[in-house]
Amino acid sequence: MSLENKVAVVTGASSGIGKETALKLGRAGAKVALLARREEKLKAVASQIEDNGGEGLVLKTDVTDESQVRSAIERTAGTYSRIDILVNIAGLGIFKPVEKMSIDEWNKQVDVMLTGAFMATHYALPHIYRLKKGRVLFVTSLWGPVKTAADCSAYNAAKAGVSALASALREEIREKALEVGVSEIRPGTVATEFFDKAEYKGSVNPDRVLHAEDVADAILEAISSRNPIAHNVVELEGTNPPY
Repeated sequence: MSLENKVAVVTGASSGIGKETALKLGRAGAKVALLARREEKLKAVASQIEDNGGEGLVLKTDVTDESQVRSAIERTAGTYSRIDILVNIAGLGIFKPVEKMSIDEWNKQVDVMLTGAFMATHYALPHIYRLKKGRVLFVTSLWGPVKTAADCSAYNAAKAGVSALASALREEIREKALEVGVSEIRPGTVATEFFDKAEYKGSVNPDRVLHAEDVADAILEAISSRNPIAHNVVELEGTNPPY
């Protein structure tokens, strides 16, 4: 799938994997709608895209707010008259034992990662279906769909839920006989600011884990592939045991 003049929506685009994915999409010729809460950081990403000859649309969006998600998708479609690609990346980690995690902390993680991905996909799909071809990607994790870890109950559960969402959507699209690929990218530990925000207590050796650029490369490969079935599920793992 050529990315020239395609329109891509990226959630969590202000930093980390989302930022690197947006930059790579822009360099490949796509017009990129940038969704995240931190507007100033989104503007900086858009500026980088434009410096490389691309086009970035800044859409300050809280993916847990349905009205904001709907508005961002509709503004993208209204600006570019199409949506070809959706990349769900927005994430949040609060690492605590089950008995110490509050209901609010649980809900925040599920709302951002699972419900947020559902809402973005829900509103973007009619535009992608109208074209009868495109790509929908979900960045999950090895933690949840494949492995679990202590103090990561909500994160694991949310990511496992997103994996199930991707699988169910893939079956729905297969029945519609559309050329829409659904890919799930499952990275292990990635050296981003995510762990600083989450106050992660584990050991992350930056020389032995993945970096945002590695995951973004896998996302671009899945989007660009002529045969998206080959990228239904892509697992990426560093050498920082056990994460």
